[in-house]
Amino acid sequence: MKKIYVIATPIGDLKEVSEKAISAFNEVEIMFCEDTRNTKKLLSLLNIDFKNKTFISSNGFNEKSRVESFVFEDKIYGIVSDAGYPLISDPGYLIVQKAYQEKIKIEIVNGPCSINHALMLCGYPINNFYFNGFLSKNKNEALKKLNELKTINTVLVIFESVHNLLNTLKLISDVFGKDKQICVCRELSKMNETIYKDTYDNLIEQITLKGEFVIVINNTSQKTKDKENEIDYLSFHNEVKLLVKQGHKEKDACKLVAYKFDISSNKLFNSLQQKKNIV
Repeated sequence: MKKIYVIATPIGDLKEVSEKAISAFNEVEIMFCEDTRNTKKLLSLLNIDFKNKTFISSNGFNEKSRVESFVFEDKIYGIVSDAGYPLISDPGYLIVQKAYQEKIKIEIVNGPCSINHALMLCGYPINNFYFNGFLSKNKNEALKKLNELKTINTVLVIFESVHNLLNTLKLISDVFGKDKQICVCRELSKMNETIYKDTYDNLIEQITLKGEFVIVINNTSQKTKDKENEIDYLSFHNEVKLLVKQGHKEKDACKLVAYKFDISSNKLFNSLQQKKNIV
């Protein structure tokens, strides 16, 4: 009986593999992979024998030609990416599309997802969100897309590689404003998982440029200058003073409070200085 498993793979921790995924891996006879080497390595780590399995490389460069000429036999197939869910910012949809045309059963094997992981960590209200995937490496195209995203009243999720991260953060700052708080998630589910949540100027001083990144922007408020002025930063001063008493430096205390209440750490710090000058 022809069948296709679409299998989510670990994003950073081998323990994320479910019993259902292991069962599917054992059952699959022909595997469509983003990178066959990475898939074989995963199966080796899971102690799954793959000597009699066939691996087919299916990436953005060759997927169309491979799928068009492919003939489904009476076998069990699998689709995997290097990490997380296939088809989401990854190849695979053409295989699924052809499977529907040929009335082949498709079964999803759920698992870890960096998008959900980042959304749960960011601390923003997630009633809905917009996933963009990777921005174009072309600056003008990336700016055009970011300006489009700015008009969408929701939480925005963007993937980025280590090589282009700083450029992308600078563009986000240029489009959304230098005081816009950005959540940058690094090495999700790995031992070095790190969450940075701050404005652009402060972020670039903190980020370790290693690994893969998910960027989350809270664009639900889309504050105008008038609305921004409505924020009473004085009401947060006591929170800052409490942290200072606990031994935090004033600027660090402002960052912690800003993180907690999703406000501008720079404006909070400046309001403290202004009050000191008035006094």
